[in-house]
Amino acid sequence: MHLDAETCCCGLDAVDDILKAVGFAHLVKALDPLDPRDFLVLVERLAQRLTGKAKPTEQAALKAALQELDVNWAELSATAREQAIKASTIALDAAKRGALPHVQQAFELQGPKVAANSKAATVRRFDLDIEATLSQTDRNIAEHVVKSQAAFVTDAYGRRSVAWSERARVTVARGLEEGLGRTDIASNLSRMTGAAELARTDAYWRVVASAFVGRARAGTQVSAFAEAKIERFMFRAVLDMKTTDICRFLDGKTWSTARAMETLQRVTSASEPEQIRYLQPWVERGKDADGDSILYFNKPDGSRQVVADVIRSGIGRADDRGEFKARMSDGDLESSGMSIPPLHRTCRSIIVTLT
Repeated sequence: MHLDAETCCCGLDAVDDILKAVGFAHLVKALDPLDPRDFLVLVERLAQRLTGKAKPTEQAALKAALQELDVNWAELSATAREQAIKASTIALDAAKRGALPHVQQAFELQGPKVAANSKAATVRRFDLDIEATLSQTDRNIAEHVVKSQAAFVTDAYGRRSVAWSERARVTVARGLEEGLGRTDIASNLSRMTGAAELARTDAYWRVVASAFVGRARAGTQVSAFAEAKIERFMFRAVLDMKTTDICRFLDGKTWSTARAMETLQRVTSASEPEQIRYLQPWVERGKDADGDSILYFNKPDGSRQVVADVIRSGIGRADDRGEFKARMSDGDLESSGMSIPPLHRTCRSIIVTLT
């Protein structure tokens, strides 16, 4: 019988609760972030916590913002219309103020746990001759992941408020041009909130959780490899039907531990979450000017850096890497931060020692 990640998550949570209730908390299973199944459970649990903390405050803020916009637009001056939209935007700040402390707390609780379990699993799985306890570098990585991910969510709330304001202006102006009344404009404003992505779906928080757990896991692994004097490691993808082309392309490539540590040091020194997007960029699939499929990431100047041409995609097939033509050398890929997962929104790839 096949169990999906959410079912596994609920089942393990139930077991945990039962064991704790009868006084056997020490028997609760420590999830292994290196195990693909446990990784999905960790992501799902964190995503559920984040969703549960954010959704009520987001919904309340959205309701308050819509109330500010429920006015007779045709009778308002241009200045008054702008004031109404500004008031609705201010109402949205309640979502950020209400959700962020809880989101931050969830990260602070989960970060050290993921790092500790990743370190212990790495030492055990690869038989490393080092302590399983966290080093100062491990703690720095865990701390940075917590801070950077929280900053990313904070920044996302700000971007969503800006998007809300801009879309509200367009929706009101269009409604007035069409001669719509107050009720119809209000209805259009209510419908446009989904497109403006003010109220995030569960999928958004799952992406946040996946990036958080993935970065904490991979960073701790690289630190453990460096501590154990392992000079090179291998990128390994989970080659199932859902695996992306970038992970198939990189599967089996080997990387320098020292250069990966340099990437981590640059990342942990970054002062703004936007910088991390370019120090460890996420790779997307798109089309070039000729309409051919490519893998690329966005550079700080807004241009695309092509990673590889997709000759034949392996998506939809298990144990199939696909066929690609590299457009960057392995050294350039390392310099761009490609050696350390996650490389996209729901990346499950791991790194392993060479055998």
